Amino acid sequence: MNLYFGNFVTTASTILVLVLWAFIVYSVVKQKEVEHWGRRIAGLALFGLLVCCFVATRDGYHLSVKEAVKFPCKVTIETDGKEVDAKRILGLMALGVKTGQEIILRTDGEQEKEAIDILSKFLQENL
Repeated sequence: MNLYFGNFVTTASTILVLVLWAFIVYSVVKQKEVEHWGRRIAGLALFGLLVCCFVATRDGYHLSVKEAVKFPCKVTIETDGKEVDAKRILGLMALGVKTGQEIILRTDGEQEKEAIDILSKFLQENL
């Protein structure tokens, strides 16, 4: 996960990531003083989900998933020996593709030629 300060969404996502990490560190350091771990864990989970949504929006993963879902064929993206389903946003986030990084785009099934052409063009323009 990269940290950015280019516009509102990138700045907000960066601040949310830093606050999340600070909250986790604070919780670990002060663990003997925490009385309600269930609430703390629930808060961390919800806050983590919010951070994931901002980061996905910042990095444009939702757009690439939206494009991949348009095709009935299986679409996968591979980089650094890891392969994920391009129709799953969490998989793309876990892959952590950065601008300029080389990826391998694979399709298998119905409309695969059309999918590879459109998705490769889309990823080159937007990633």
